[in-house]
Amino acid sequence: MLRCPSACSPVGSQLATGPALLVSTLIFAEAHILLLKRALPPYEGYWAPPGGYVENYESAEVAAVRETWEEVGVQLDTERLVPFAISSVPRINQLYLTYLVRLEKMVELHPRASEALDARWFPEQAFPMDDIWEPSLRFDMKAVFERLRAGRFEFYQRSDHFFRMISEREQITYLQQEDPKSHRDR
Repeated sequence: MLRCPSACSPVGSQLATGPALLVSTLIFAEAHILLLKRALPPYEGYWAPPGGYVENYESAEVAAVRETWEEVGVQLDTERLVPFAISSVPRINQLYLTYLVRLEKMVELHPRASEALDARWFPEQAFPMDDIWEPSLRFDMKAVFERLRAGRFEFYQRSDHFFRMISEREQITYLQQEDPKSHRDR
């Protein structure tokens, strides 16, 4: 078990810690994506992929499978999870690992009232961008659906300073880049 060395210093009355680790899973089947309407803050009432906190001594993959089951009643296999994105959200002290899963067919959804107000399969043309949770606002979902159709590898990385896509042969494309100085005043 890891312990804080004696050099750790408390900040106020709390011990300083890094960001919370969360997972989310983009699940596709028959050219549709599975989304749930969140029942809990933050982003209550907004559409989002299944996801949540990684628990102590749990792998990120197991957390993604567990959260999907708990929120929408869909059983996934950890071996089907493909790393898709990493997003740092420091203003709420969270780090998201996002996985992508392809299912052969859409399965029946069972949203859990404590976690999800609703769950649905959305085709690309009906993706609810106006009601999507903030961490997905910067994703070009048309490009994500195209990536799936073409079978391309792309990995997304989002931070306060940039949003980029890494594709085959480690080609890096900056989708958005901000001046780091602009974040000092926030």
